[in-house]
Amino acid sequence: SAGRALRARRELIEELREQVGLREATVLLMIDQCEELLAVGANEEGNSFLAFLRSVLDREDRHLMVVATLRSDFLGSFQDQPAMRGLRVETFPVPQMDVDDFASVIEGPARVAGLDLGPSLVQAMINDTKTSDALPLLAFTLRELYEGFGQDKLLTLEEYRDQLGRLDGCIAKAAEAVLRAKPLSENQLSDLPTAFLSMVRVSDKEHYAKQPAQWNDLPASIHEVLEHFVNARLLISGGDEKGRTLEIAHEALFRAWPRLADWMRENKSFLVWQLWLREAIKQYEDHRRNEDFLLSGFRLTEALEWLKKKSEYFLPDERQFVTV
Repeated sequence: SAGRALRARRELIEELREQVGLREATVLLMIDQCEELLAVGANEEGNSFLAFLRSVLDREDRHLMVVATLRSDFLGSFQDQPAMRGLRVETFPVPQMDVDDFASVIEGPARVAGLDLGPSLVQAMINDTKTSDALPLLAFTLRELYEGFGQDKLLTLEEYRDQLGRLDGCIAKAAEAVLRAKPLSENQLSDLPTAFLSMVRVSDKEHYAKQPAQWNDLPASIHEVLEHFVNARLLISGGDEKGRTLEIAHEALFRAWPRLADWMRENKSFLVWQLWLREAIKQYEDHRRNEDFLLSGFRLTEALEWLKKKSEYFLPDERQFVTV
């Protein structure tokens, strides 16, 4: 139960203090990608963890410090989250890495790996890092460059530019290579956008963001194809004993893979509406499934129309909420 989980986490904090022999020690808890706990429709474990955080912070006072990384576009969601309301926090904006520092990101690891970088390669890669999602793209491209052309311990501009297709071209090329590896049936081609859009959501400002999807909710016809995307490091497999999950590895894929960008553009109206639906479901659950928070009138008619047109994109709980 949630109560047992809270007690277990509190006991873990006490055990940490006992390990160092300091009963009054301040415990530092680090949380990376805190926005994953704040997404509309986040899982029960995420809500439970936030409830635990607030409970233990209120009880521990100055003896527990939490440092969390949070995307700036989720700050409003963080402040509005019920468990976080009224919590005293200090924010420390972390600016994007300066382009001038990108050279060391490329040259440092290459030096450690014993690689030589050909003339003009580093400058060409820096020139391509002008977008906000450049850093994950750079990391992906460097690995592709190393694995594909690093056998001779020399990476060249020609390999980067002509063979990989630069930063944007590299990730798109990797995605298309997965699809070319084995011809897909018409059914699989139809199910592919369903699977990928299940891993995409619209944030509060209508920006796209990734979200985990339950493996069992994805079309079975393309499970094998999705495994190939995992092997290509374009999707990440996760989850626990309750079920496997898949999520997009790089949000840069939204922009750099034209096929996915087209799917998102064609379905943007639905994705925006789906964000509203997830919030409506949350309100229904927060009010203990009070029937006053079920859909009715125009909202119900609209939902049934979307269900008729986009049935394949509805998650099981969304479908149940609309048809209850």
